Amino acid sequence: MATPTAELTRLRVGTYLSPQLLPTYAAIVGALGAAIGVPWALDETAALPELVNGHFDLAFLCGAQYLLLTEHEPSPVTLLAAPVLRGRRYQGQPWYFSDVVVRQDSPFATWADLQGARFCINEPGSHSGYAVVQEQLRQRGHDWGYFAQVPTTGSHLASLAAVLAGEIDAAAIDSQIWDVYRQRHRAVSRHLRRIAMLGPSTAPPIVVHRAVPEAEVRRLRAALLSLHEDPTMARHLARGGIRRFVAVSPADYDAMRATWARNRLSPHQEGASPMPPSEDVVPPPTLHTLGPGQGSKVERLKLASDGLRGAISAQLQEPSPRFSEEQTTLLKFHGTYQQDDRDIRQINHSQKAYQFMVRTRVPGGILTAEQYLAHDDIADAYANGTLRLTTRQGIQVHGVIKDDLHATIRAINASLLTTLAACGDVNRNVMTCPAPHAD
Repeated sequence: MATPTAELTRLRVGTYLSPQLLPTYAAIVGALGAAIGVPWALDETAALPELVNGHFDLAFLCGAQYLLLTEHEPSPVTLLAAPVLRGRRYQGQPWYFSDVVVRQDSPFATWADLQGARFCINEPGSHSGYAVVQEQLRQRGHDWGYFAQVPTTGSHLASLAAVLAGEIDAAAIDSQIWDVYRQRHRAVSRHLRRIAMLGPSTAPPIVVHRAVPEAEVRRLRAALLSLHEDPTMARHLARGGIRRFVAVSPADYDAMRATWARNRLSPHQEGASPMPPSEDVVPPPTLHTLGPGQGSKVERLKLASDGLRGAISAQLQEPSPRFSEEQTTLLKFHGTYQQDDRDIRQINHSQKAYQFMVRTRVPGGILTAEQYLAHDDIADAYANGTLRLTTRQGIQVHGVIKDDLHATIRAINASLLTTLAACGDVNRNVMTCPAPHAD
């Protein structure tokens, strides 16, 4: 555990929340760095052990992650503040809700209508996307069998995309994410509506590592609590659905802790399934169940990759313009192929100018005008200015360099589409003859 230092010389910040709010977080961190007079760095790929070990001075956390860190003795973090969100329903308090969202044209009008529906969660370690839903089921005398299916999407934005595409009937969405999404994507959000509002819960906090000197903690808190008084920062906060920040205490999260305890949940349980196991279901293979010589090279690589993460994040930070062979294979399952510029290759066979093709998966080939225009902008900003439509109704951009790969995929995700499973040994859109009848 890191020990307190005399003063901060650099403000290192990690965010564990939705990338949709990244511009707001960056503006906040920039203002805090200016307030205490030090340079700053914001890491959006942060892992929780890095915060525990003192790699970050400050972090944007979800409530469940804060609960998890308080199980340490002593806790590695101290509460700094929490946001008061914009909107009458928040009543000027540091609250947020779990909004149950369906398609505009769906038959569902209330929570009671959802029995037998396909209801997705973002991840079992989420408070608004999982724990609050289980609490609602418990209060009504139900369990997860109330729904016909309960798949896991991985994020609130992915859940919204699944509802929008009709793959899922309903999802529980962090109300701040829902508010900001409707603000930024008005045309698309008209196809969605909220049918229930669960909560409130105390809003996700900003925390500071215990190694940060108390004097610096006081300066950071004072700067946070006054951000809304600056007109420019007030506009940045508004874009993230935030009115201002207020001080919070550990007791403010007691109700959230009680919810997890009543439902016998733990923030440790990421990756768990809410559905009870079936005797008829054969568990997926692991490296422990694959014997020597079993499984292809690619299968074994995927099983050892920690959910297709591999070393992609680490190699993305390296100065090399390319990825290793193993990581290049994993990139395919993220919808990305590592290629090189053929024109340069023809001129100089010994030199390769590495670049990437990024493919968007479009479920059922359904694409809104806003999503198409977003890809048009992405092609101009990060690729070679062209879009290619595939025979299986995907969208490809070419000529993306490694330094722009993360920003490209993030922009695609922000349009509520994904590159996951757009390449590799996966099921994709099934195509057939437009007139499938005999002559």
